[in-house]
Amino acid sequence: QEIGFSVPTQLTCAVWDEINETGPNILFVHFSQLDTLQDHLASTYCPGVQSERQNAAAAESSKKYVIRLKDGKGRGEDISLNDWIDAKLQTIEFALKLSGGSCKYKTRKMEDYLSFCPSKMLQVFPEK
Repeated sequence: QEIGFSVPTQLTCAVWDEINETGPNILFVHFSQLDTLQDHLASTYCPGVQSERQNAAAAESSKKYVIRLKDGKGRGEDISLNDWIDAKLQTIEFALKLSGGSCKYKTRKMEDYLSFCPSKMLQVFPEK
């Protein structure tokens, strides 16, 4: 989702239009594959140099946050905050006017392709 939150300021319609017009070599990489990409680039362009890793593991929080949803009869169901946000994200974006109306569909389509691609790397080509 990190890409999605940066859409209004980074991957705007003007950026997608420029990609389509100029056809640059662009590669989107899932964060989990950055070490693999760095190793490949180092072995290709800097043979004999070892990659240095910093912050290799993401910090995991042991805290779990939940929301209790109550039905009309006062019964409650606990749902994790992350699951609730994922389910309501588009509604929240619309209600708070966060989307910026900036070609978000193209970015979400790219994110979907990236998440299902086994290598977690995706080269973007101009639309014809």
